[in-house]
Amino acid sequence: MSKPLAIKNSKGKTYFLYWKYIFLRRGRRVPLYFFNSDPGLDGKNNCNAASEMPEGYAYRENPTNHLLVPFRKIEGEVHHV
Repeated sequence: MSKPLAIKNSKGKTYFLYWKYIFLRRGRRVPLYFFNSDPGLDGKNNCNAASEMPEGYAYRENPTNHLLVPFRKIEGEVHHV
């Protein structure tokens, strides 16, 4: 088990980055990245710790509930994190 990437939001709460495979409607398997406040989620519910932000991804904080949300960057767009 690797140690997940830990990032603090603006309120000081620490979130950890995890990923797991999900299946799309036509059967294609893709990785789903998400943040969780539980540091011990690795190995549970088919979740794996991500020790770094995957290439091509960034994250932002939801201004309403302060949750961190990873997203895939789109070529040519500028994101303010």
